[in-house]
Amino acid sequence: MRNGLSGSILDAVGDTPMLELDGIYCKLEYLNPSGSVKARIAKYMIERAEDEGILKHGDT
Repeated sequence: MRNGLSGSILDAVGDTPMLELDGIYCKLEYLNPSGSVKARIAKYMIERAEDEGILKHGDT
């Protein structure tokens, strides 16, 4: 990301902050673009499908 802007929605997934509450560390996954913990696995699936040629840039 540059200047806080992502070139793609996939670039915005991950790197969510952690918060310490009374010695318990919480990962703030709700700050992913979709608001879901499933964003990381969805990103992985899309990138793997692209790498394997199953999904091509621009496909819907």
